[in-house]
Amino acid sequence: MCRVSIYSAEKCCIILIHYGRATKQTMEPAHSVFGLGVPHEFAILMVLLFLIALPTVFWIVELVDAARREYSEPNLKVVWLLVIFFAHFLGAVIYYFVGKKQGVLPNAGANRV
Repeated sequence: MCRVSIYSAEKCCIILIHYGRATKQTMEPAHSVFGLGVPHEFAILMVLLFLIALPTVFWIVELVDAARREYSEPNLKVVWLLVIFFAHFLGAVIYYFVGKKQGVLPNAGANRV
């Protein structure tokens, strides 16, 4: 049995040659997500980007925000930085809802002349 594949953008055509007879079969491509023509690998990459990259960016933003804020107690800044650093996304979410209220950003306009 000899199998020859001919690929096109719309359909995949396979010609089977078996014992001197040739038959032609067509089938829909299995490389699309929801029929949009997007490869599965690209869809998986986008899901991973959404699940890994966006929370990591949020984590970095909250880590920088905690480092810039001034707190009434000096140890509170260290505690929030450790919570955010070691708990990663969960620590950043907790800081976003609880820790931001405890500190204030320094006035950036006061240092300008």
